[in-house]
Amino acid sequence: MMYEQPQYEIENSVIAPGIAYASFLISLIVWIA
Repeated sequence: MMYEQPQYEIENSVIAPGIAYASFLISLIVWIA
C-alpha cells in the first residue's frame, strides 16, 4: 500500500502533462495543415 501510492502519483504527474502536450501538438499540426 505504501509503495503503490507514490507510483500512482508519479504516473499521474506524467500522464497529465503528456495529454496537454499531445493536444498542443495536434492543434499545432492542424494549424500548419
